[in-house]
Amino acid sequence: MFTNKSQKSYSYKLIFLFLLLVWVVGIAFLLYALYILFGFSYNDFTLGLLKKYNKLDKIILFQERYFTILTFQITRFFVVLSLLFWLISVYFLGFLSQLLQKFISYIGQYFIKIAQIYQSFLQIEKLIFCSFFVTIFFINLKDVLLFPLMIDEVFNYVFLSSKGLLVSATYYPGPNNHVFYTLCVAFLDKFLNQTELILRLPSFISSLFLLLILFTWQYAKYGFVIAFSTVQILAFLPAFRFYSFQGRGYMLTALCALTSLFWVEKYLIRPNETTLESKILFVFINFLSFYTIPTYLYFSVSLFTFGLIWAKKSLKKQWIITYFFIAICTIIAYLPIIFLNGLNSLVANSWVKPLSWNEFLGQIPNYLVEFSNFLWLDNQGAYFLILLFIISTFYLYKEYFTSKKLQEYAFFLLLITIFLVPLPLIFLQKVLPFVRIWLYLQPVLILILLFLIHHFLAENTRKITLGGIIMWIFISNFTEIFKFHRPLEWQIISQKIITQKPQKIFVNEDTYNVFLRYQALKQGQNVTFLCEKIDTSLHYDYIILEKKRLKTIAQSIQNYLKRNYFVSEQNQDVQIYLPMNTKADQK
Repeated sequence: MFTNKSQKSYSYKLIFLFLLLVWVVGIAFLLYALYILFGFSYNDFTLGLLKKYNKLDKIILFQERYFTILTFQITRFFVVLSLLFWLISVYFLGFLSQLLQKFISYIGQYFIKIAQIYQSFLQIEKLIFCSFFVTIFFINLKDVLLFPLMIDEVFNYVFLSSKGLLVSATYYPGPNNHVFYTLCVAFLDKFLNQTELILRLPSFISSLFLLLILFTWQYAKYGFVIAFSTVQILAFLPAFRFYSFQGRGYMLTALCALTSLFWVEKYLIRPNETTLESKILFVFINFLSFYTIPTYLYFSVSLFTFGLIWAKKSLKKQWIITYFFIAICTIIAYLPIIFLNGLNSLVANSWVKPLSWNEFLGQIPNYLVEFSNFLWLDNQGAYFLILLFIISTFYLYKEYFTSKKLQEYAFFLLLITIFLVPLPLIFLQKVLPFVRIWLYLQPVLILILLFLIHHFLAENTRKITLGGIIMWIFISNFTEIFKFHRPLEWQIISQKIITQKPQKIFVNEDTYNVFLRYQALKQGQNVTFLCEKIDTSLHYDYIILEKKRLKTIAQSIQNYLKRNYFVSEQNQDVQIYLPMNTKADQK
């Protein structure tokens, strides 16, 4: 398989051996899967699977809704097909080794380029650059370790990541599963002990790489002042800061989106010849984004639209083929989820359910304000975006007739396209997605802002304006940036309850349900949780009821609670009941 000198290099051999090991492990796994699927009947397989996760009480629901006999047969077929493809893939190990070697070489060259850029700085610029990235590193690390875990993070860990790679890749409870991000967390869970670090490390690393890529990109175009201002403005915007350490896939998607923008500028706008490796890299990056969050579709359609409009005729066919491969890779990756959860879990869950026209049009104004505040600053975002839109329109109109810098104009048009194309899409869907899915637009927004400042303002005015914007953002967020957050009430209560080593808990409030399960998992306690209906024949160590639903509880259950339990604690969210026989201990 070694045909030339580059292939015979030591690094190539190491990569080839690594891929060969991965291939052997994959074969072993698929053969084991075949043995399990064909060696056991449907009933034996489902019983064994639920027994492993202590969910035997859910067997009927699991068989009727999630894993039917038909799903079992489809899974068998899918595993056989996967085995055939995996066996064939051995013939491509040499090519994949060369490809991976080139990608590693590109990464090495990029870091060498960063080192060269750093060496070209003036002494004061080196100090500013190092001070900024060290400050961002430690501020975000502080929040990674100390900021209270949020419910989405804990849900992800309890029901997905902590259960391993297989569950992470196949279970899809609505948009809670950012699949590729969840797989990264599940992998880290095998090697690290601190949950906060496990959940948040991928976002933390993604944010640093995003800032670094953005800085070097802007530096190559405009120099140090614009580059440093770009990353400083972005880094201290509230939404960017928050998702720089949150254990969700939004920052990872924003990193992939920015990398894709860089690729489009280099190969579609500027006359650089695309290579096979660069196309594969583009497909891979976009596939990972889709595999993390399906709403990456908004960005992908925007990019695809720009490519169809701007690319040369000779490149348009290649552009369509590139997106065809992205679609194929994404569909294949989501097949296990589609088989086990149904296609509706992806495209028709409650979070993406279309609104009526009256609801949609009625909510649009508030949504746009919320969207604007998310991208910029609270209570200021709408004014800022309107002003930026007016100036952008003026630039596009003016330069359309007079611009001699066609590539510069095309790049700005690309940025505006990324912003505008999602608008008709959400009108077609009649869906208003969570504003956090638009995090990838924040770097785009800052690129637009800095582009206009560079184009319209003289150097001295430019520096004063940038300094003012940076101070404005920093002062607006000063207390939040350096704030040390205390644990939230439900975290404290959940930890205290599980420390008492209860055996059975009824809880019908979602946040407490998730955090109690998390504390039980963290403390290694085997606790039975019930959340649907109070069974009066059972003894509960704790009953935790959501206050909003107290009036809906049947009178017979209320009488049962009065006879056997007392309210030991309550807050604005829940009432916590303990058995009567523990009342003396409480006193």
